[in-house]
Amino acid sequence: SGAQVRYGKPGFEVFLEDGRLWVFASGSEGLKSFLKTGEPAKSVTRVGAGPDGKTVKSDDNATLDAYLSAR
Repeated sequence: SGAQVRYGKPGFEVFLEDGRLWVFASGSEGLKSFLKTGEPAKSVTRVGAGPDGKTVKSDDNATLDAYLSAR
């Protein structure tokens, strides 16, 4: 996806939805759930914390921390 090209980082899958980034560890259960249903069972949101000031969402804090600190 265009989001993966622009905002992707190694080890992560990124999706742009309604101006927000969904971020998942590659191959994770959260990613599988998102691809199947469009939303993981649980989610964490950080408003304005992502690249270009985008809101980022994921299935857990550890994934968001890792994504935001990755180069």
